[in-house]
Amino acid sequence: MRPQYNTKMDNQKDLKPGWLQYLPIYLAGAFSLSLNPMIVLLIPLYALSIEASPLMIGIATSAVAIVPLILSISSGALVDRLGAKRILVSGPLLLASISVLYPVFPSMIALIIFGLFYGQISTTNWISVQTYIAKLGKKKGHIHTSRFSFFTNAGMFMGPLLVGFFWDALGPWGGYGIIIIWALCLWLCGKFLPIDKEHENNNDTKWSELLPKLEPYKKAYKLLFIPGVVIVLTGTFMRISVSNINASFLAVYLSSINYSATSIALMYSCWSLFGVFAPLVVSKLVNKINEVKLLFFVLLTGVFPLSLVPLFEQFSHLLILIVISGFSIGMTLPLTITILSRSISGNEQGLAVGLRTTGNRIASFIIPLMFGLIVQGLGIHISFVIVSIILILPIVIIFSIFMRRVK
Repeated sequence: MRPQYNTKMDNQKDLKPGWLQYLPIYLAGAFSLSLNPMIVLLIPLYALSIEASPLMIGIATSAVAIVPLILSISSGALVDRLGAKRILVSGPLLLASISVLYPVFPSMIALIIFGLFYGQISTTNWISVQTYIAKLGKKKGHIHTSRFSFFTNAGMFMGPLLVGFFWDALGPWGGYGIIIIWALCLWLCGKFLPIDKEHENNNDTKWSELLPKLEPYKKAYKLLFIPGVVIVLTGTFMRISVSNINASFLAVYLSSINYSATSIALMYSCWSLFGVFAPLVVSKLVNKINEVKLLFFVLLTGVFPLSLVPLFEQFSHLLILIVISGFSIGMTLPLTITILSRSISGNEQGLAVGLRTTGNRIASFIIPLMFGLIVQGLGIHISFVIVSIILILPIVIIFSIFMRRVK
């Protein structure tokens, strides 16, 4: 039997029933954000299978992030206009359709073109899911955002593992088949979500509404003057930066000290695994410490272990650093979602999430490039220290200025 919902999501009384009735939005988190690392993993595997050059592999991988970097704010405004549910009952079907095309057209040109569309649609889906949970938890955020973040991190852990397994077993159709199933599961979650009250009578959509507009960018610029937004953008940038470093140059360092691929994969999986359970403690910690101060602390404990990585070579010592970093960064997702939702009015939640997502994409572009240039010039060991300092300084400065101004 389909669970019953009250569509007035910002009413405190509506948040008291059992958590199972909110399972569709929690699961939507698991099936939405994980779609990006799944495709990013598949692109080089597929490109290598058709003997693509390293340059073309880099271009194809970057293509997934190019359009969202430009249009995330516009996507957030679109979610505000149409409602998250309406996006989630159409976007995942488009992703599934594009995923079918990848194995059918084995060429790098097709891989790049599909990546442009895939990246934008998957990002819009993720913005929709974040907007929905932000509105749901605006008054009682940490209970819902902590559970939501647990499922989201679990999806980030499981999705790429399944892609790798089915690629080895069935080749391209196996890898992309899992993405198709993942997208259809997200579509099913969207079908079970109620339309929030402000969009329940909004049934007519004109094609002109889907086109990017300049006005959302002007509104997004004004949001940058809100202290809570600045805090969240800083936290988001650092979260993605640490994630990118662990996904790339940590593996380079471990390889340089003769760790096997299995050991490297195990260590990275532990970083993700402990991040899965971290959100579950957030709702208890915020009863004892201000959420902004908690975000400041977990960002520091997420970044600082990276500076210590070159000092150790033993697996157990490195694993401790990885676990501390992964657990700390795992707590940042529910905190940033809640702080942002409380800093922004209900009709601008999607716009704010789009702005936050733009920060994600900027970090994904800048940090690997900056780290690579430092490694090339100074070597892998000192690079961890330098990049950690570069990341910690803005955290300290920005939080010192804006922490007391956040409501």
